[in-house]
Amino acid sequence: MSSPQAPREGGRDTPHEEETTRRAAGRARVAKPVEVAEAETEQAARERKGRSTPTPLARGTRVTVRWIRDAFVANYPIKFVALVLALAVFVLVQSDEDVEISVYVEMSYNVPAGRVLVAEPVDRVRVTVSGSRRRIQQFDERAIERVEVDIEEGKSGEFHFTPDMFNVPESLRIVGVTPASTSLHFEDRDEKEVPIEVATVGAPAPGHIVEQVRPTPQTARIEGPESALPSVEAVTTREISLGGTRHSFENTLPLEDPPGHVELASDRFVRVEVEIREETDTRALGEHSIQLEPGAGVDDVSLAGFRAEPAVAEIELRGADRELQQIDPGDISVVVEVQTGDVENGGPRSAGVAVRGLPDGVAAEARPSEVILQPPPRDRPGAEEDGEGTGDGSSPSQPMRAE
Repeated sequence: MSSPQAPREGGRDTPHEEETTRRAAGRARVAKPVEVAEAETEQAARERKGRSTPTPLARGTRVTVRWIRDAFVANYPIKFVALVLALAVFVLVQSDEDVEISVYVEMSYNVPAGRVLVAEPVDRVRVTVSGSRRRIQQFDERAIERVEVDIEEGKSGEFHFTPDMFNVPESLRIVGVTPASTSLHFEDRDEKEVPIEVATVGAPAPGHIVEQVRPTPQTARIEGPESALPSVEAVTTREISLGGTRHSFENTLPLEDPPGHVELASDRFVRVEVEIREETDTRALGEHSIQLEPGAGVDDVSLAGFRAEPAVAEIELRGADRELQQIDPGDISVVVEVQTGDVENGGPRSAGVAVRGLPDGVAAEARPSEVILQPPPRDRPGAEEDGEGTGDGSSPSQPMRAE
């Protein structure tokens, strides 16, 4: 055995050791490029295939997507048929399910003759209708018509609503009526005549007044409960406006309904006449002499000797103020007419006094309104006989002229 060699001075390797080291380094240099090349080759292969090494999360996501896709796409004809059948079963079940709806129905009451309802009964009820959903959807609420309740006996009391009173299809049924009943109170029916009053609103134009308002007819017939009629003293028309009116007019107006349970039993429309005139004033003209005026068949000669007692009359005019102020007293005449009977009979009589020369819309009043019309004096009876046998042969009725 050789003894171990002592290290050289200065720490340097022997030639044999240096050679060994060089060979090991060469092998390392050769191995490293080979590993790098293999790694690069593998990476390039993965890139060429378009994917990298998947992570666990990516692999789980791909599995989920694949499962969802298969759930819809795989065996899709069978799955489509199953879906259609499921929907059909759902629709059938839903359509056969019972549901309820509420509809409102109008009510009316046929009251026996001679009786009248004095308490307001229920005029509308809520009816609950039940049936399958399909039947309810096909049901028209308007199919339930107004219900007429016949009250034959006309007795007061509680009236109950029953399902058989309402007309619904046989496939549906009524499960409730709200309210379930109504109170009925009757009285005997009576009637009477009452005056018609015209309701007016507004006022005529300034300087004008309403002379009268006259309805035609002037009364109306009403009927209702015996206890309510005494409180109705008149019926009124719908209001008619007089605002700013200057002239008379006519109109047709409807009558308003009487209060309570009283009804009109006559024509509802009336003809109304409204007379409007200018507001009047008076003017005194004082005394005017009474003139005699010949009537038909009387000439001026026949008037000789007639006179009126008294011979004067006081005149007062009445009319619109502006008309009165325009009148000239000289244009006014006061006359008494002498008729043929006055000339033939020759006796006094009472005669009316007339005022002439008045404009339209102006009236006059004479005081006194009548006078005594005195005929001319006649010859004393028997005077002709007394004059017979006179020496001059003249008639007593003819006075002698002075020579």
